[in-house]
Amino acid sequence: MQNKHRSGGPEPHSKSPVFRSLALALVLIGMSANCSSDESVPSRLLAPVASSSAELSRNTSVAVINDRTACVIVSYEHEVQCLDRSGHLIGAFGRMGEGPGEFRFPHVVVRAPEQTVAVLDPLSSRFSVFKPTGELVDVVRVPEVFEPLSPIGKMMSGTFVLNLLSSTKILVEIEASTGTIVWQRELRSPSEIGLPQHCGLSWGALNKAGTAAFGACSSNLLFYPPDADGQITVVEAPTYTGELSNHRDIDEFREGMRFLFNGGAVPLAAVQEYAEAPKTDRIPGRAMLYDASDRLWVATQRDRDRSSYFDVYVDTSFLGSVQVRDRLLGFDIVDGTLVTLVDRALDEDDAYGVPDRGIDWYDIRTIW
Repeated sequence: MQNKHRSGGPEPHSKSPVFRSLALALVLIGMSANCSSDESVPSRLLAPVASSSAELSRNTSVAVINDRTACVIVSYEHEVQCLDRSGHLIGAFGRMGEGPGEFRFPHVVVRAPEQTVAVLDPLSSRFSVFKPTGELVDVVRVPEVFEPLSPIGKMMSGTFVLNLLSSTKILVEIEASTGTIVWQRELRSPSEIGLPQHCGLSWGALNKAGTAAFGACSSNLLFYPPDADGQITVVEAPTYTGELSNHRDIDEFREGMRFLFNGGAVPLAAVQEYAEAPKTDRIPGRAMLYDASDRLWVATQRDRDRSSYFDVYVDTSFLGSVQVRDRLLGFDIVDGTLVTLVDRALDEDDAYGVPDRGIDWYDIRTIW
């Protein structure tokens, strides 16, 4: 399949003076309320060992195939791009459609066996597995609204819901070669173990021993044991401060909600309601992963502008925080390599206030 490399970006949008004033006021409130929140948090500052640019996209998923290759989704082209550490394009593949190698909605990329990448298309309820150069290897059916909890091996572990209106997550293991469900069990909801009724489970992660970790409410982590009858452990994130949204958070919310209003302006009241509510501890989307040492990395929204933070746990105990540069969107870890997909800091050269996107590579083998 021939490689292709396109450029694209979002449509220009405007920001009213009223909205800018609201955003600035809320940023200042959030700064004054949380300016000293990180003083007692054990933290490690990391510098990237390699960096490159990435195409603009609404998608935040990134998969590390090995310690030299990462793949991302370019939503405007309905394609996946795999790049090396210098940003050189190894392969670009996919297009809109329902045939082999095509996507209705490429949503997630996940590392798969023998240095391949799996692309989850929830509208087609399938994984398509590719080599980084673009050759289609396999297509596997998965349940509707499936979320993988770990890289794919001979088995796929993840959760799904029965329909888009359901809040009940079902933990499942699927044979990767056939799509056959080997076993499944319904996860107890946060409200069943004493948390507020409105709390749902985030996208989670699964460790080698079969413990599944999820976020719930604004700041809780829930650890589900491998045994369905075992005790669920609830941990309060020690770094959570109830920080308010900054101007970049508000911009993202405003743009993301436009589809509900036929592409028009989001009502100021809706924006204000969002801006006045404390952020959840975790970034949206796939916010947590286990590394090769079974440490749980949780990507947080804390002070996420020109830098970002991970909270790291061993078992259910907080180990410390790791600071990386720029605004974190998504991440993946393979062996001792952490890769982050980020929005760069805004500057005067960014057209229409849209930041550049990049990929950073970090060596995490000796941070603790």
